[in-house]
Amino acid sequence: MRDVLSLTLMAAGLAVVVASCVALALVDDAMDRLHVVTPASTLGVTGVCASVVVRNGLDPSGSAAVLLAAVVVGSSPLISHACARSIEVRRQSEEGPPSK
Repeated sequence: MRDVLSLTLMAAGLAVVVASCVALALVDDAMDRLHVVTPASTLGVTGVCASVVVRNGLDPSGSAAVLLAAVVVGSSPLISHACARSIEVRRQSEEGPPSK
């Protein structure tokens, strides 16, 4: 039962990553690309880490997986927001000052 659950979580995480990669290839806009990468960086990584914990328990590799998932889930939205803000600032600087 443990192996089946572990494989299911791994497959779900992998499916999210693959879907994000396919969507990344289909969109052109930088903001859209950022939007489709975010699920892979949160749900995909979390699914794989959960798979490791289910399979190995909280041994050193399982504890490392929990720590990795916590860091990724905590930092990914912040990094995505910073990237989106950077994209928007660059777009505004390329357009020039607003006309009156």
